[in-house]
Formats: sequence, structure tokens, C-alpha cells
Amino acid sequence: TAQKNDLRTNPSGGLDTDDDTAKERLAFIKGDRSEEGKKFRKRSSVLGDFVHSNPVYVGPPEIGWPDEEPFGTTAKPYSSFVAQYQDPNPARDEVLYIGSNDGMLHGFNATTGDEVMAYIPSSLFSTSTSEGLHYLSDPNYLHRYYVDLAPTISDVFYSDSWKTILIGGLRAGGRGVFALDVTNPSSFSASNVLWEFTDNDLGHTFSQPEIALVKTASNTYKWAAIFGNGYNDNPGGDGMAKLFILLIEGGLDGTWTLGTDYFVITTEAGGTADRNGLSSPSVVDVDQDGIADRVYAGDLEGNMWAFDLSGATTQWKVAYKNGNTPAPLFSANANQPITAAPVVVKHPSVTGSAPNALVLFGTGKYFENGDPAITDDQSFYGIWDHGEKNLTQSDLIQQTITDGSLRTITDNAVDYSASPNPDDGWYINLPATGERVVTNPMVRGDIVYFNTSIPETNPCEYGGYGMLMSVDYSNGGTPDQAVFDSNGDGVIDSDDLNYVGVKFNGGLPSAPNFLGDYRYVTGTKTATGSTTGIGYDATLG
Repeated sequence: TAQKNDLRTNPSGGLDTDDDTAKERLAFIKGDRSEEGKKFRKRSSVLGDFVHSNPVYVGPPEIGWPDEEPFGTTAKPYSSFVAQYQDPNPARDEVLYIGSNDGMLHGFNATTGDEVMAYIPSSLFSTSTSEGLHYLSDPNYLHRYYVDLAPTISDVFYSDSWKTILIGGLRAGGRGVFALDVTNPSSFSASNVLWEFTDNDLGHTFSQPEIALVKTASNTYKWAAIFGNGYNDNPGGDGMAKLFILLIEGGLDGTWTLGTDYFVITTEAGGTADRNGLSSPSVVDVDQDGIADRVYAGDLEGNMWAFDLSGATTQWKVAYKNGNTPAPLFSANANQPITAAPVVVKHPSVTGSAPNALVLFGTGKYFENGDPAITDDQSFYGIWDHGEKNLTQSDLIQQTITDGSLRTITDNAVDYSASPNPDDGWYINLPATGERVVTNPMVRGDIVYFNTSIPETNPCEYGGYGMLMSVDYSNGGTPDQAVFDSNGDGVIDSDDLNYVGVKFNGGLPSAPNFLGDYRYVTGTKTATGSTTGIGYDATLG
């Protein structure tokens, strides 16, 4: 009934008594154009726009899970699942999955481009005038977000069989997470919808889920989706930053029971008067046995949290405490929110007890209307997690950037072995006014790559520019080798040494990605006569 009422809702906010119009509205959403420019708005394409949801490719299974318990069973190892789609068996369709702001999660055949499936999360349905599916047909429609989060996909074992599952969310489109079985995309149907999840403490689902095997009890392991609670939780929520852990099989019966089907770890940071939220996590396997041990995620108050999942569910907790109160690993300076996931690496030079990890992340925010005008100083951090808590910038060594279209940086030593007070990491203050980090960093070799954004300050203007940065992850200083062609001679060599940043003129840059010896970045700026973003690539040194 709620879904039908959404489709019955007209532009004035009332409900049409004529179901024929509601059926025409549904046909419009599914691609029928016969009423465009008449009853419904004129659109340039039946396919909605993609803004923040990147496409994810799924072909034959190839993750490489071990052929042993608890990864599957002895009788049904992962290799047998892979073999189902190898010669001489028929390969499954290769599919690109992507969320769209037409209200759907789409799957497209990667070879032909044909749509093989589309899914509308029920949490999108609404009778509010400027929300819900009906609004997509409104002649006065102004752009809004719907399914705007990139999907997360993995092969997991549950109900005594291997499956390929997709975890999706709405980002600014709403407060909901869903799971689909995409093992056999050519036969996708309603039965492939595994579950949907919402909760009062779940905000707009900006947090990118991760899928991992977790220990739930002694010698018991289950697959789970792990994500932060996002931003602007429901009025019934308490406004605190929280980590959600949903067992994949937990929602299969249509109900969610806290403490059995899903688990919530609160940081106790935030409140109803000043709502906080946990951002995208990084899940870490400290002892390299394939089981999740630790999770790192930042929040809107600038705290970087470490969560301990190494024991059974009753032992899952924030890793550090002040008495009985959860304590962060690190707190950034005031007005330095953390909205992108950190990248976590093993410490390169110090041997010691777990976790002995460097947590690398930047600060900044860019998703609310007033964010482009924010000029608070932001930073990039490398924090050593070695058992200490409540770290601040004063515990770190600073590296200083020279501003400009080409950047250099200091190379101050970080003494991780000093006794009794070793340095706890490093930081870089971003020099340009309004500069921030809102995309995920990546590590390749001994270098951490991160891109910064410097948006236009006028909220009515789109665009801006950014900097493509690359520093030694052990100290935040100058890498030993050249990392991009700074002088434009087509060769990366000793003439390019000492430069760590280059201006990106393609608008605001995306996160860096790598393919072979190339780094790829897309931008928000469009070329004249083109509808595609300008890309940047550079052969790596």
C-alpha cells in the first residue's frame, strides 16, 4: 500500500484516485516516454544520472578464498564454486552494477550494455511532495539523490553454498542498506533480494560497506557487512557515531534481532544536540588468517576510532577506553571532520605486537550545501596504532608543503623507536584555502596517494580544482623515487625528483585508481561538447 500510494502522489501532494495515472507513472519510471512533456516531465534520458556511485564489475569468481574451513566447508570449497564458471562450464554473464538517481540499482551486461536487472529499494518510497518515486515524474522536478552509493560485492558462504552478493546503500538518497544475490545475473528475480535494513541510529548511508568473515563465537565464523552509521540519523536515534555489523544470513528470515542478527558498537561520541556519524570503515586482518580483527573509521568530530573484533561477538568493542568510556585512537584538530575511509598498512620499519599499523587518512567534508564555503584548515595524517590512545597533532611530526601548481614537501624524520616516548606518526597541513580530502587514499609500494579538493566557494557554482598528492607513507615526506612527470618531458626520471603534488585542472578529482603502471583520476569538469569527465593519468616511477 505504501508503494502504491507513492505512485499515486501527484505534484500538489494529494493522492490520485485514478490508478491509471499511477500505472502510467510507474511505466514512466521504467522507461516509457509516451507521457513525457504531457503529464510528466521531459527527460534527456530514461536512465538517471550517476554521481557518486561508481560502476563495479563482476565476472567469474576470482577472489581466491582459501579451500578450508571456515571459508566454506571441506565438501564445498571455494575452488568448486570457481570451477562452476570455468571451461568447459559456461561462464556467467559479466555485469556492471551501479546505483542511479532514477531510483534504481542497475545491472548492465558488460559486453552488450543491455540492462539485465534493476532494483528499487523500498526505503525510497515516500508520499512527501519532493521525495519518492513519484517525484521523478514531476514536471517541476529538481535533482535529488536516490541510489547514490557504489555497491560492494564479494563471494561469501552461507546456507551451505557459495554466493556472490551485492551490498548497496543510498548515500544522500536515504537511510537504508540492502543485499542482493547476484550469483546468476541472467536469472535475477525478486527471490534474489536477500534483505533490506534500516535502524533509528542509521543515518544517510554515506558509509561504504565492507564484507568480511568475522568470528562470532568459539570456532564459529560468519560473513558480515560492516559499515558506519552515516550522517544525520533518524530523529529516534541518539546522534552518536556507531559501527554496524550485519550478518549476511541475519536478515534472510525477514526480521532483524539486535545481538543475534546484527551488532552495533557505539563510540558514545555525539548526541541529539550535535549529531555525529561514523564514516566509511577499513577492515583489517591483523594476523593474516583471513578473519577480520580490527576496524578503523573516522567521524564528523574528527576522531579516528579503532574497533576490536578479534574475539566473539560479546567481546566486540571500541579498542580503547578512558575508564568505561570509549576513547579514540586519535583526535584531529577542531573542525576537521573525517569523511573518507582510511587506508591501513603494517608499519614498515618497526616490529612489535599487534596491531602495529599506520592509519593514513585526510580530513574535510563536501556533501552539505554550505560545505564549499568552509575554509577551516584541513590535514592529512599518518597515525601509528601501537597501543596508545587519545593521540593528537602534538604527538606527531609535521611535514610542510610548498603551495603552487607543483608541490614539494619537507622530509623530517619520524623516530618510531625513541625511548620512552616515540613519535606516534606524522601530519601535513594542507596549504590552499578551502583544501580538503574527501576521497579515499591508496597505498602502492611505499607511497600513499591522496587527492585533495579545492571547491568553488560560491555554493551556486560547480567545480574547482584539486591536487594529486603522493608522499612516503612512513613519514609523510618526499619519496625516494620520482612519482610523476613534473616537467612534462614524457619521462619520469631523476629530473622529477622531490615533487610530491601536481595541480589537477579537470575539476574536483576522484580518488586515485591504478591499472598496471598508470594512475587514473577522473574529474568533475566536462570538456566542450562532451558529457564525460576529463581524466588524468600518469605513468608511475
